[in-house]
Amino acid sequence: MLHLTDLFKDIETELGIMKDINNFKAVRDLISHWINTRSFIKKNRRKGKKIVGICLPPCDLIYAFQNTLPIFPLRLHLGTFDALSNADISLKNAVNEGEAFGCETDQCVQIRTIYGCILLTKDLMDFWIGPQTCDKQTKIWEIINENFLPVQLVDAPHKTREHDFEKMRDEFDLLFERLVNLTGFRPSDDDLRDSVLMSNEIRSKWWKVYELLKNKVIPIHASTIINILNYGIFDWFSDPQFLKRLLNDLYDEMAEKIDRGDSIVDDKAPRILIAGNGTMEPQLPDIVETLGGIIIAVTMRYEWVYPQVDLNIRGDIRNNIAKHQLEIYHSWRTQPRLRFAKKLIKDFKIDGVIYNSCWGCRRFSPAARLYKDELQEELGIPVLLNDFYMFGEHLDQLKTRVGAFIELLTG
Repeated sequence: MLHLTDLFKDIETELGIMKDINNFKAVRDLISHWINTRSFIKKNRRKGKKIVGICLPPCDLIYAFQNTLPIFPLRLHLGTFDALSNADISLKNAVNEGEAFGCETDQCVQIRTIYGCILLTKDLMDFWIGPQTCDKQTKIWEIINENFLPVQLVDAPHKTREHDFEKMRDEFDLLFERLVNLTGFRPSDDDLRDSVLMSNEIRSKWWKVYELLKNKVIPIHASTIINILNYGIFDWFSDPQFLKRLLNDLYDEMAEKIDRGDSIVDDKAPRILIAGNGTMEPQLPDIVETLGGIIIAVTMRYEWVYPQVDLNIRGDIRNNIAKHQLEIYHSWRTQPRLRFAKKLIKDFKIDGVIYNSCWGCRRFSPAARLYKDELQEELGIPVLLNDFYMFGEHLDQLKTRVGAFIELLTG
């Protein structure tokens, strides 16, 4: 029988994910599930399920449609062993595909990557939900709708005033009816509540795993959390029951290693927070660890499972889901995200912040200087501004800058 460690035998053994495959059964289960993503989706399509592509977390609604599965296209594109084990190349191929079909090169790498992944996996999806969080993104969703897949655009207000909520509720109702037409199934309010309860349970379990990283003993490599586990936040790995078992098992294994003092880094290793855009160089977690640090948290992923974002199941459940989505969109504004970063810094005892700026991003990149100045002046936390344009490029420069930053933190 071929084992995962045999599959990864030709990969550089310094990769954190390789070590975690050896040390955690939960990680082996996660990777096995990941590299079978495409076959899993194909199997469910043959059973008649509709596959809905998403790039933001509206799982609470989609799972209420019993014959429907959500999928994050980046996971689908990387959903084979060959693609995952060569992630830099696979993601760069996705960017090139997007640029070849109308995605302008001045757009941020996050949009170019997602667009390319959609193009490369469009035959495995039936529908796309396109959040309108920026003008450049909206243009891409329009191209997809005109040429490749039916799309429901979802406006994304960034304030929480009464008329913003009314707009969000209207957007929810439009999306709900499109999904009814797609699937032929109309969920009841009880179906919606069951989906919300399931998602609340998953978010709670996920946060418990994150909270283990508050300890000085760090039992798992950041590349496993950032490059593998965190991508399931978008779609619950298209299998919520699997994810619940996985999070339980991962928590138990991590807690056991913490009790034994099995840490992958020295307890004096600088603890680093990633802020800014969530799309980053996949090798960054391993670069940081090789140079003596450890990435503990990422604002753009942690905020989606933070306990305060649990969804209320009482009262009008549709209003509650719409309000929840509005609060998520609002949390991406500069000041709410900066406040959350400060909370993570205090709770997780962060020593330094790497602010990830994707070239072309007009939402998060302009806030880089504000983060740097305010975190240094208010909390005394050094901030490294990292400009990111393409996967697998300028790695020597990145290593040099991260190395100098870690020396600053340890000095």
